[in-house]
Amino acid sequence: MKCPVCENNIGFFSKALNKWGKYKTCPYCQTKIEVAINLKFLVLGIIPLIFFSIFALNPLVSKFGMFSSVLIGIIAGVFISLSLKLEKQE
Repeated sequence: MKCPVCENNIGFFSKALNKWGKYKTCPYCQTKIEVAINLKFLVLGIIPLIFFSIFALNPLVSKFGMFSSVLIGIIAGVFISLSLKLEKQE
């Protein structure tokens, strides 16, 4: 993720982004930023994700005898974390 003010990369697992609360502080420029959801990415990606899970993952997972709900939960969690973005706090 990039800071919206100084354009420096802030790691997803960095101390600055893993503080409690919605509002964070950029470790480089000390600007207040907030974590928001990128709705465009979420809306455009949810339909292919649903089709992929129904038509590709479920038959593959059931063939090997694993639980499909666990795998779909992991994929959904990764998808949600990829749809996060940083915005400057107003």
